[in-house]
Amino acid sequence: QLNTKDGTFTIEDNDDGYFFYDAKKRHFKMHNKDKSYIEIDKKKAKIFTLDRVEIETKHFEVKAQSTIKMTTKDYSLTTQSYKVKSNKWQTTTPSANFSQSLRSGSNVYWGGVSYAADHVPG
Repeated sequence: QLNTKDGTFTIEDNDDGYFFYDAKKRHFKMHNKDKSYIEIDKKKAKIFTLDRVEIETKHFEVKAQSTIKMTTKDYSLTTQSYKVKSNKWQTTTPSANFSQSLRSGSNVYWGGVSYAADHVPG
């Protein structure tokens, strides 16, 4: 369906799939029978699916000027090298386990007590 007066068009099938575009409102949405969709509405974008989203590429970069938030039940990361550069890093957990040595470039605070990096109890 093409509406040149309002600047919209919609392509639909008989199985709840459609592609909608509105030039004036700067909005488009692609939707399928499984309720998965990709939507861009002005300055916001959303990808939704009930099962999985996969991205496969040689390089993947995320640049967020303000925040990156993730919420999940389980988080796994496999890499050969992991580096964090931050002014502050805080982890809140009832239990932390390290499978190998833990090294520090300066003093370590253990139970609220400061120890020189080479004199940590344990």
